[in-house]
Amino acid sequence: MRFIIFHLFIFLSCFGSAQSGLKFKPVFGQEAVKLEKRIELDGVWTEISALRFYVSELKIYSGGSIWNAPQKHLLMDMEDPSSFNIDGLPPHADSISFLFGIDSLTNVSGILDGALDPINGMYWAWNSGYINFKLEGKGSRSINKDKGFEFHLGGYLPPYQTVQHVMLYPVSEGDIVVRIDLQTFLEMIDWNAEPNIMIPGPQAYRISKQLPSLFSIGQ
Repeated sequence: MRFIIFHLFIFLSCFGSAQSGLKFKPVFGQEAVKLEKRIELDGVWTEISALRFYVSELKIYSGGSIWNAPQKHLLMDMEDPSSFNIDGLPPHADSISFLFGIDSLTNVSGILDGALDPINGMYWAWNSGYINFKLEGKGSRSINKDKGFEFHLGGYLPPYQTVQHVMLYPVSEGDIVVRIDLQTFLEMIDWNAEPNIMIPGPQAYRISKQLPSLFSIGQ
């Protein structure tokens, strides 16, 4: 009897310690994005040269419990593919919650190390704060002479706070892929009025309000 109980305990312990991972995956429609690779759809071409964004306060809700990411702020950077992977999640996720960007309190707290270090190229200045989302590249949509575009979205001062809350609901257990669709983002842009956005303000605020729609659970 003790033998059976012991092995049952080992089985339950192993099952309870099972973990899964989460991967953020930049896509363009159904195609995975690679830096400097031209993507053409319906006669419109795009090349991405830089993609960086902040994910903050990542939480996994699982069966009444909450798992918190060890780091409050995570910087996703396409130049470092490993930055898109997060391990150690519970084996089952009912929902995923995170902030897309940096909250106002952090912007004024003076924390300037780790993911928040200005060396990462995601910090403007104390009165402008952090860039939540940076996308650079070229494309046939752009009205600039060189067909380039730069979108640096951020801002923490009212009335143009740009940090956004995202909530997702996985459809299966195990590893989770969170897609961020850059095609959807570029289709939000009024290319005649805002081929580049580089400062906080009404344009950055308007676009940022739509950013949660870029995220979905996928493969």
